[in-house]
Amino acid sequence: MYAIINSGGRQVRVEPGSVLTVDHRTEPTGDTITFEHVLFVEQEGGGFVAGTPYVAGGRVTGVVDDQVLGP
Repeated sequence: MYAIINSGGRQVRVEPGSVLTVDHRTEPTGDTITFEHVLFVEQEGGGFVAGTPYVAGGRVTGVVDDQVLGP
């Protein structure tokens, strides 16, 4: 199972247990983060749901591991 979300103006593929680097988030380390701009969801068994532009009721949640500042 995987989903494609929109975060920071980019489309990112996410799966359970994946680690991402996303831009422009202010949540502190350890907080739960929710992405509500879900574009596509592939379900177990091969089915899928595509949004127009977003999947209705679609959410992806995760935990902030670290904050990194660029140069």
